[in-house]
Amino acid sequence: LALSERREEGAHHTASLVEHELATVRVRVTELEGALAHEQRTRAAEERRVTEGYTGLLHAEMVKKNRLLAQLEEVMQKYARACTLLDEAVADKERAHSMLVG
Repeated sequence: LALSERREEGAHHTASLVEHELATVRVRVTELEGALAHEQRTRAAEERRVTEGYTGLLHAEMVKKNRLLAQLEEVMQKYARACTLLDEAVADKERAHSMLVG
């Protein structure tokens, strides 16, 4: 009978140790899940910041490009106007020359 009681006590003790270890493991798993969730939130926030940063840079470059294109358009219009004025001046000169010669 004593052997049977000792075995039962040993089994209860082992069960108690296993339950304690299982509780410890559950706590650790919960901690790790929390750490993982925090890491995922942190990474997502960092990815958003990087994306927003690149988007800002891209927008700035597009604004700069559009400004340069507008300046180029303005220069081309001035060049076209200068060519027209030059053509008119040449035509006036030719008319004046014909009047003097002819």
